[in-house]
Amino acid sequence: MNVPSGLPSLDIFTVKAMALITAVVVSLVMFSAWRVNQRIAGMRLFTTGLLSLCFGQGVAIARILVSGSGIIVVCNVFVLGGMIAVIQGIRTFRGLPALPAKTVVGFTATISVFYFWWMFVHDSYGMRVGIVSAAFTLLSIDAAVSMIRRVSSGDRLIYWPTGFAFVFAAACMAVRTFEALSGAYGGGFLSPATTEPASTICSTVAYIWCVFGMSVASNTQLRRETEKMALIDPLTNLPNRRSFLDRLLAAESRALLTNQKFGLIYLDLDEFKLINDRFGHHVGDDLLSRISAAMTSTLRSGDCLGRMGGDEFVVLVEDVQNRREIEGLAGRLKATIQNAADSVDLVALVRVSCGVAMFPDDGSAHDAVREADAAMYRAKQEGRKTEKRKSAECGNQPRISATTDTSTNNVSIGGQGNADIAVDVSFRRRRSDQSRQAQSFQKLSFWPSFKMPTVRPKPVSPRISWAKPRSWIGY
Repeated sequence: MNVPSGLPSLDIFTVKAMALITAVVVSLVMFSAWRVNQRIAGMRLFTTGLLSLCFGQGVAIARILVSGSGIIVVCNVFVLGGMIAVIQGIRTFRGLPALPAKTVVGFTATISVFYFWWMFVHDSYGMRVGIVSAAFTLLSIDAAVSMIRRVSSGDRLIYWPTGFAFVFAAACMAVRTFEALSGAYGGGFLSPATTEPASTICSTVAYIWCVFGMSVASNTQLRRETEKMALIDPLTNLPNRRSFLDRLLAAESRALLTNQKFGLIYLDLDEFKLINDRFGHHVGDDLLSRISAAMTSTLRSGDCLGRMGGDEFVVLVEDVQNRREIEGLAGRLKATIQNAADSVDLVALVRVSCGVAMFPDDGSAHDAVREADAAMYRAKQEGRKTEKRKSAECGNQPRISATTDTSTNNVSIGGQGNADIAVDVSFRRRRSDQSRQAQSFQKLSFWPSFKMPTVRPKPVSPRISWAKPRSWIGY
């Protein structure tokens, strides 16, 4: 077959064109997947890097029609920048720290110095290919390590395929680097090495493999985050009502099989709405987070703490012998909640009511939950009755008024009757060399009483009266 002069051989040109078309199609598919998985961290950088790689490959093929060193520089800028964006996206996706800016700048500067040296000082196409391929090899190794390390045994099928894809890409780039530095490449883009078609095909396979692996991993992570949102409370990171009831039924099954007992503790923060109204909802949310963390540290590793909603929490404690153990744990949890408040104002407002129940002493698992809830509300009502009784006792004390005679330090107190009582209030003062300051004194508390006269309201006559017009008002 006759090939026009000035064009590369049909084989290498076809391979390059097909590789570009494949990369564009795969990148567009990944872009569509990213539009769905936008919440997944790192996928935006990864997709942007893929599009930059595709653009760089397109510019590389355009060198057939456009000559000059400028288009060569543009091609490698997009290719190398796209690969760096891919690496940063993978690190963010895996929850690893991104490459520091100094590292990226230093790496790019080193590659640029060697590349421009073999471009303007000693023009060598093979050396430039070797430098760029070496950079790709190092970046592919970093991506492979990021996807393989710190992976649990259950997640290896999710992250390791993408890591092995980058290992394959690093191997292909390493072979290409060795051939380029050994002089296998000719003097330009139109005279590549004999292994260039095979190297291009292997690179395209690695590209498709990496994109497919990242798509599967991102979809799996999105599914897990969706499940977590459905089962985990986002504020406290505790199991919500649905998740807790599932664990409760599982605990019931285990208890029936092993003939053991488990306990439930239902806790509620009294007057929590007052905290939100007085200090703001952000203070209430922060308090709930700290209370959840404090209670979690108090419990055993096998115990389950769940948030039933609002300011209500439930604790599931397995392998208990009697109710006394549950009551002791409930007391420790109440003290933990009281200590979680970091300010004096919150300590005064944070009060906890709790109820306990046992399985199977109080019935089935759901019956035990209802019994613990009812016991908690009984404790809440008892606490309110106690507060009302204390307030009534304070209200039955005689209301007094006080006047102080500053010359004699005497206080004249008038009660509800006609008699007045004179009380001597002594102030203990400590004299210092620098100043005189009252160190301690007795506090006098009294409730002022007001006598409001009973006045019968007088009728108020209207100042304005409406009179019906005698004739119609018109134009």
